[in-house]
Amino acid sequence: MKVTTPQILFHGGDSGGKKVSCEPVFSLDFAPTHVRAGNDAKAEEKAYLLATAGADKDVKLWRVSGSPLASESADLAIAHVATLSGHNKTANCVRFAPSGRELASAGDGGEVLLWQPGGVSAYVKEQQAEATAAAAAAASVPPNATSAAPAVGTASASAAAAAAGSPAAGGEQEQEWKVSGTLRGHADDVQDIAWNADGSALLTGSVENVAFVFDVANRKAAVRLSDHRGYVQGVAWDPGYRYLVTQSGDRTVRIYQPKSSAGDAEAVLTAAVDAMDIAEDDKFAEAVAKACGLSSPQAALNALNAASRGPFSCVATIAKRDAADVDAAAAAATTAAAAAATTAAAAAATTATAKQPSLFAGDSLHSFFRRPAWTPDGGALIMPAGMVTGGVSATWLLRRGDATPAVALPVAGKPPVAVRCAPVIVERQGKRCALVAVATVDTLVVYAIHEDGEVESLAALAGAHLSALTDVAWAADAGMLAVSSHDGYITLVAFEEGELGRPMAAHELPRHVQARMCGFACRVRARLTRACGTAAAAAATAATAATAAATTTTTILAEKRPAAPASAVDKPASKARRITPIAVV
Repeated sequence: MKVTTPQILFHGGDSGGKKVSCEPVFSLDFAPTHVRAGNDAKAEEKAYLLATAGADKDVKLWRVSGSPLASESADLAIAHVATLSGHNKTANCVRFAPSGRELASAGDGGEVLLWQPGGVSAYVKEQQAEATAAAAAAASVPPNATSAAPAVGTASASAAAAAAGSPAAGGEQEQEWKVSGTLRGHADDVQDIAWNADGSALLTGSVENVAFVFDVANRKAAVRLSDHRGYVQGVAWDPGYRYLVTQSGDRTVRIYQPKSSAGDAEAVLTAAVDAMDIAEDDKFAEAVAKACGLSSPQAALNALNAASRGPFSCVATIAKRDAADVDAAAAAATTAAAAAATTAAAAAATTATAKQPSLFAGDSLHSFFRRPAWTPDGGALIMPAGMVTGGVSATWLLRRGDATPAVALPVAGKPPVAVRCAPVIVERQGKRCALVAVATVDTLVVYAIHEDGEVESLAALAGAHLSALTDVAWAADAGMLAVSSHDGYITLVAFEEGELGRPMAAHELPRHVQARMCGFACRVRARLTRACGTAAAAAATAATAATAAATTTTTILAEKRPAAPASAVDKPASKARRITPIAVV
């Protein structure tokens, strides 16, 4: 593991010749796929696309590459890719869609902006300019100067390729991202956002004490959730489509579930695991619908829509627990805290027996955010800003299907403010594990949550920043972890291959876990949409053909109908006879 805090002004810097102070970084997120490396990249290097949001109102994209673990002196290379300007006030949160082809950002203005690639970014233009110059220099080398000729895979070789029209690095993700839509509904600060599993809906929380579910395709608010009595500072969406989560400064976490009985979205995803090898979309969709007992592929697609767009009902409110349960959780937290909690905090958690009025900290929490997260397999919900007996800070773990939290993840010192789970499942000690990163106000802690419920502390990092931490994010392969801070800097933690565990392939996971992994639902929705679109187009074509056939038949019948007799048609009407009245005597 290697920790790097680059001395870069991620937000702020020079503006119109005037020096601007380093602005806070409130959020960050890695794209769910790797950035395509150029031909000049070393085999051991990896490249990631990182998005940051800050108090300067901008969202910025960065290319993080290199192999910092190769030697003690090695370092990461960070290049600015693009600046996304569109917010009128501070940008509080940024999240990539599960497909990686869309980006959402939210800020103090209440608007939620959607971004998509469109056009060449300044970074790629710069790379192409350098490539063109390098190619020109290579072309001017005399034929006998073989020592200067570029070899395949060197910078000059990739430069020639880039000059020919291909980008030097990155591809679609490193293009200039432009606003593709605006989601309106909030009138004040939006604190957190979360995509659903297939990227068709977005959940947002704001200081208006409300959360919205937005229909992304139609760019409109589908559902308004207004049960909280305090700021909604964190939101999360179950990867299995079954639950939505909102966390508030009113010391509660609320869990919502779709009301619709249009079909079980999770069953659709699980059925798709077995059918995914079917090449034809229409046959794939039919197999999924049949496995779920649904009448048609459109019914399967409707099940995904119903789970994403509501309406929703609150099925659980997590706020308080009995004293005995709290003491048991505190004791468990103390046992697991050997590597993370201080001796004094551990003693307090063990000896205190007073009833804890709430599971979560109130408005005294010195942070704008309480960002929860689901594990990638949907097996547990991790909630920050927790407290156990004695006022010791903790992060609560709620297992899927349970009514109350069962485990308190211990933290040393100040309260947790953000949780993110790695998008991969790893194997440790022969067990399937989820990797969880918890950012407290001043510390970053990494845990492994084993499939049998065991919690393992893997690493802790403190003192890297001078101000409060704000957000945390994992790279797509869990090879890197990033944490942002109010001091304007971010810290990158790179892990050696296998250091956190062996990443498990999809076929090694149970069917229901495969169905919940990042990106799978996107593929399912895309295939169902194509199949239903093809079926609709075929039906429309058939209807058009039927109408045309009916019209032709009518014309033919009209042509074959026999003519009316001449006496009835052509014979002129006889003149009316004049009647002479007869006198009646």
